[in-house]
Amino acid sequence: MKHFFIASMTFGVIFLASCNSNASTKEGHNTSVIETQDSKTNPESELASSIDHATLGVQGDCEICKERIETAAKSVKGVASANWDISKKKIDLSFDSKLTNLDSISKAIAKVGHRTDKDPADPDAYEALPTCCQV
Repeated sequence: MKHFFIASMTFGVIFLASCNSNASTKEGHNTSVIETQDSKTNPESELASSIDHATLGVQGDCEICKERIETAAKSVKGVASANWDISKKKIDLSFDSKLTNLDSISKAIAKVGHRTDKDPADPDAYEALPTCCQV
């Protein structure tokens, strides 16, 4: 059984090495067959270059605020993730800079009644918030 495992591992290493030796050259850069297949099967790898990360101060006070703030941020096309920290009063964002920007995300959060470092809360939305969320 051990010999079969070692033989299988050896074959795998030789196979991968032979794939890399058939690398194609494009504009002076080596691109291996494995990388080409990965970019076809993983479209997120093509977007990786346009993903930005940012932190934005957002006022709120509870889990209900957290849900509202994160939902508003994620409603903006291009936002990959949004995580608001209650104690720090900050939201960590990942977004596709080809589709949106921090200003648009901030405006979406302010529109639901939460003041950000960039925008005041929409007055009507703020007044409609539960009293505990009006900070």
